[in-house]
Amino acid sequence: MRRLGLTALVLAGCATAPKVVAKPDHFADIAELHEQLKQHYGDVGSCYTHELPFRSDLRGTLVLHVTVDDKGRVEDTFITQSSLFSASVEHCIVEKASEWTVAVPPARTIALATRFTLLPDK
Repeated sequence: MRRLGLTALVLAGCATAPKVVAKPDHFADIAELHEQLKQHYGDVGSCYTHELPFRSDLRGTLVLHVTVDDKGRVEDTFITQSSLFSASVEHCIVEKASEWTVAVPPARTIALATRFTLLPDK
């Protein structure tokens, strides 16, 4: 089930460490999962840069939640916070993230959140 946020997004290509949403004994799996998901972060940037020519004021941060199952597939993704005020960018990010996979799946389903700061190139 995918949920879409109604607010906005922006990209400077910076993602902070994920907020852990799992039991404490799964920290190693979460760190490894976060490292594997980094290969997909360009999708966030492409959604942002696609909209930027139409909205020169587009900038902000968003928090993307991703749940990965024990087969390495994203089973749920949604945006919980956003200051982009661009439903089209948020929708694009959620759609792309829903297709992400990881090569080495976690031992069990893990959910994590990552904050992205999106800014135009200077």
